[in-house]
Amino acid sequence: MHANVLGRKAAWCLGAAWLASAASAQTFDLDLNPVASTSVISGTYAVDLTTTVIGDYDSVTNPTGTQTIPGLFGGGGNNAIPVNVTLSGPLDHNGPASGSMVWQVDRLGGSVAVSGLDWDLLGGQSVQSDVTMDLLYSTFRTLTPNSTFFGGFPVQVPGGTQGLQGLVAQQSAPALGALTPTGLAGQYNVQVVVPVEVSLMVIFNGTATPVGPVLGLLPLVGTATFANEALTVDLNVQQSLQQTVNDPLPGFQLMDVPLPVPTVLPPGATANLLLSGTVDQVDLDWNLNLALQAGGTAQPGFSAYCEVGPNSTGFPGTLAVTGSTDVAQADLTLSVAQLPAGVFGIYLMSPAQGRLALAPPAQGILCLGAPFFRFSDFIYATDAGGAHSFAMPFQQLPQNQTFQAGSTWNFQAWHRDMNPGATSNLTHGVTVTFQP
Repeated sequence: MHANVLGRKAAWCLGAAWLASAASAQTFDLDLNPVASTSVISGTYAVDLTTTVIGDYDSVTNPTGTQTIPGLFGGGGNNAIPVNVTLSGPLDHNGPASGSMVWQVDRLGGSVAVSGLDWDLLGGQSVQSDVTMDLLYSTFRTLTPNSTFFGGFPVQVPGGTQGLQGLVAQQSAPALGALTPTGLAGQYNVQVVVPVEVSLMVIFNGTATPVGPVLGLLPLVGTATFANEALTVDLNVQQSLQQTVNDPLPGFQLMDVPLPVPTVLPPGATANLLLSGTVDQVDLDWNLNLALQAGGTAQPGFSAYCEVGPNSTGFPGTLAVTGSTDVAQADLTLSVAQLPAGVFGIYLMSPAQGRLALAPPAQGILCLGAPFFRFSDFIYATDAGGAHSFAMPFQQLPQNQTFQAGSTWNFQAWHRDMNPGATSNLTHGVTVTFQP
């Protein structure tokens, strides 16, 4: 960016007293209403592990425990036996859901930006699942009880009733959708697809075993109803998740999980083993049917302004601000979306608003007045989805600027582009009024 060119244009804009457009967007913190939100889930899960099992014998603390010995003959002591294990079972739930998300709504522009979606689709409940264990091992023997386990072929044994909890969907990338008036006062149809990571916790014999995360998309379809500063959202989500994830939890290890195994020869006893190992693969096959209601009030101090035209993606670049308007919290995050992938840019800020169409070859509208300041030490690059988030460094603001309680600042993001030749563009602006 040529600072002198933008500086002259911004000064001209201010001198001409070209007023910025009125604020047109509001930011809402929305919480799911667990009483009015229903989550119906059906499907299966499977977790493949590479493990070892060993008897729970200890010469001091458990001298009458089980010992494991490899092979049919000879040997002694308590030895680790390699075992491949698959844990599988059903996941069925019909109950509440809980969680939160942030919506930045532009009713004039007909758009909604969703961020921070974090839902527990089990509503904090624990669901019971009858787990099956498929075991593959080489032949080994046990002492106390005395038994032989012939290996070389899969053995299926009941894993008992285990608890499932924390089926969580967390947003993994920015999401922008559309608002369309329904004709009823204050009501809009809404459609937005939110990228998420979905994870589950299986409580296997008292030990928490993560399943996932896996990538997915949540298509949110429903209505948004505005009443003064309040927003109520009614959503329907229908989605299927079928995915296999290899090495989903690098570094994660199960350690000494109790594993009681019925004896095979002779039958009728139980060998008390301890299982340790790693998660190799996760297979999920779920159907989600969610009827959700969320509500909340507008965040004070955040508003979008200065609508802009499209960049090379065909859409206007967006800027969302989340966090706190309390200066003492030092908590603001700027997030851009709908930008080209892999382009560099700079975040800008100014105490003044403006509106100036930049001269070619630049494209876009500068929504800041003079003076404006660049975060030159924090040049960003968008990801493959054309997005980036920036935690505001309150102690490293440009040119030693500071945010004061009760002050108002405006923000915008500039970025390079090819449209069709080398050019640049900007997002819309966002105003932040800090609490007095």
